[in-house]
Amino acid sequence: MLACIESRAGKDFDIAYLGSMIQDHQRTANLLQWEISNGQNESLKKYAADTLPDVMEHLEMAKQQYSVLTSGSPPTK
Repeated sequence: MLACIESRAGKDFDIAYLGSMIQDHQRTANLLQWEISNGQNESLKKYAADTLPDVMEHLEMAKQQYSVLTSGSPPTK
């Protein structure tokens, strides 16, 4: 993915970067949700529960910016 982003400039770079951030934040949110539901270590479950709202906020911000730049939906991969 880094090579895909590095080869772009301007608005194309911004779109590729935001697409990558959306995918990464979604993966992180999924991992945190899994830990909250299935984790066995209470400290890690608490960390996941405390961190998830921030990750979701950042995900939504990235989606909004992506939509502004593309006038469309963000990537869902």
